[in-house]
Amino acid sequence: MTFCHLHVHNEYSVLDGVGTSKQYSYRAKEAGQTHLALTNHGNVDGTLEHQKQCNISGVKPIAGCELYVVDNMAVKTKGEKRYHLTVLVENQTGWRNLLKLLTIGNLEGFYHRPRIDLETLTQHLEGLVVLTGCSLSFLNMAEGPVIGLSSIVDILGKDRVFLEVMPHQLKEQQAINEKCLALRKHYGLRLLATNDCHYPSNRAAFYQEVLL
Repeated sequence: MTFCHLHVHNEYSVLDGVGTSKQYSYRAKEAGQTHLALTNHGNVDGTLEHQKQCNISGVKPIAGCELYVVDNMAVKTKGEKRYHLTVLVENQTGWRNLLKLLTIGNLEGFYHRPRIDLETLTQHLEGLVVLTGCSLSFLNMAEGPVIGLSSIVDILGKDRVFLEVMPHQLKEQQAINEKCLALRKHYGLRLLATNDCHYPSNRAAFYQEVLL
């Protein structure tokens, strides 16, 4: 069985991610991985460099993004809760739709971060693969599992929606893992193991902590 990292943050997740695509792609190749995604928070600024470095390393690059999702992007209030949802690009249509989502998030939904809501997301899903995200998953939204996930599955089908689980020993992550297991039975979706990488090696953990 081959494992590939599909949830990765590099230096373009500003003040949160450490490491470059050169470092990540080298590590992926060293570990015998064939693909490597880049899913920075709210932007695709590092995509071209990621593609270039993966090609040099002999690893297939996957473009993506971890989007910020809110109940209603028109409502901008102090202390709001922003949830996460990961998307991977499957084809040119998906790339265009991801750019549309980020454009809307920056021009219309921006409040500290480029935000979208579930209604906007479901209008631009073609060509994308959806992962449910980390412990801050949109599944924690009041209507996330009921309305949001149902709508996404209806649009994309079960083959392009994955319940994202992570091995981290954090109470919040364990809770979302349990929720994913329950939703797996309800919707018949597949689980996808990711690691929410924010640095390419153990020794870089200190520098990521400094950024935070």
